[in-house]
Parts: sequence; structure tokens; C-alpha cells
Amino acid sequence: MKSKQKFLDLLADKYNDKIYLKSDPIDFCYRYTNKEDIEVIGFISALFSYGNVLSIKKHLEILLGLFGKSPYTFLKEGKFSEIESKIPKYRFQTSKDILIFLQALSYILKKESSLENLFHSNKPDTFLNERIVNFQKYFNGIAKDVTQKKKLSYGLSFLIGSGKTKASHKRYCMFLRWMVRDSFPDFGIYKSISKKDLLYPTDIHIVRLSRILGVSTRKSIDFQLAKNISNYFQKLNPNDPLAYDFSLSRLGILKICKTKYVYEICEKCELKKICNIYIQK
Repeated sequence: MKSKQKFLDLLADKYNDKIYLKSDPIDFCYRYTNKEDIEVIGFISALFSYGNVLSIKKHLEILLGLFGKSPYTFLKEGKFSEIESKIPKYRFQTSKDILIFLQALSYILKKESSLENLFHSNKPDTFLNERIVNFQKYFNGIAKDVTQKKKLSYGLSFLIGSGKTKASHKRYCMFLRWMVRDSFPDFGIYKSISKKDLLYPTDIHIVRLSRILGVSTRKSIDFQLAKNISNYFQKLNPNDPLAYDFSLSRLGILKICKTKYVYEICEKCELKKICNIYIQK
């Protein structure tokens, strides 16, 4: 296991660099220095992080640009009449869905000093996915109060999450990585969650790499897969299992790994000694 960690550390050393931030939605957080602004921008950016990275960033560029110099202050004040007609739709979400989402978030920010409070548990052994599910159920309830309807639209339910215990909660796991880990590229704002308890965000890039590296062969992208991947890396790096998430994701997002043997790429790859594709070439 130590030898595997050595190769992963080499990869992390290469990609844990500011020049790669623009390939990730976390880049929006780096536009702010105030932790309240970083938190709300991180939360919104993470929840819209599904689909093509370029489409995600194009949408967020417009949406987040509506909030002015301090997104936290703007959202807390809730002056949405100023931006309602300018809110862009995105894939499953209509402009109305996104407005309701922002109104619900505004209500929570007025009530809570930080979203972290809603992920907190008085029971230290409460698994992270359970905390995420409780958060989603609470947020759903607020959104229903805003709409004054018993059921949310598909787009809104998809954006917030429907509170399913067996889901992988990829976008929430990504957001919590950003907030909890205290080393690059993350911010270490949240203190009530240990980075040892974080779960790997199961985006398509991490799932593919987990199969190539022999981490997990599970086909269903669910909580069990997220747990399997997290447990594997926890054995390698018990105190910080998600230390490799950003660097591994770059291989997919930047289209470096072709998931097949390509001489020019594979022979220079830091992971070739632990890659099934390279070993079986």
C-alpha cells in the first residue's frame, strides 16, 4: 500500500497547483476572501456541478455574477426582484426553480450563521451520508414553504437532492471536501467534520479511475461505491483520504487519461505502476 501511496503522492504533487484551478468549479471560490462568501459560492457552484465542465462554468459565470461583490450579503438580504428576470436556466432547472432555490438559501442564511450548522450532528458516529440526507430533507422543506406546494418540481428536487440514503451525493461530497480539507485546493472552513470522515465525490472521472486502479469494480454509482472508494484511500492515507481527489479528477477532466494504452501518455504517467491498463498492455 505504501508503494501505491508514493505514486499517488507524485500525481498530487503535479496537479495540486493553481494553474489547474480553472478546470474545476472550485475556481469560483477563489474569487473571494471572506469565508461566508466562499461558503455560499462553494455551495451553489457544487450543486450546479453536473454535466460538462465548460457548461457548468458558463452557467455559474452568469448566475454568480448577479450577486455583486458579496454574494453572502446579497443572498442574506434577499433582494431577488433586482435579478429575477436575469436568472439563467440550466439543464433540468428553469429560472423559476433557481429563484426558489436562492430564496430558500436566503431563508437559511438568515436563520443560521453558517450552512455548517446543518451538517452538524450531536452524535459523533453519525455517518456523513446521513448528515447530507438530513440537510437535503431540511432544505426541501424550506423550498416547499417558499413554493407553498407539497411537491417540488423535478429540476428543483434534482438540484437540492431528494434525501435518498443510498445515493452517492456526489455534489455534496465535493462541497464538503472544499469546506473541510485544510490544504490545497480546499479551504478548511468547517471544523465540525473531520476530513477522515469525508466521502469521495463519485463523478464519472473518479469512477473510471477507481476501476482502472483496481479500487472498486462496483457498477452502481451509489453510496456503497463512494464508501468503497473512500475506504480504499483511507487505508493509504488515514488522516486525509481525499488528498488525491483533485489530482485524480484532473486526469479525466483534462482528458489526459484515455482509459486505454496510449504510448505517449501512459509511459509518462505517474500511476503506470499501479494502473491495470498499463500492467495489462
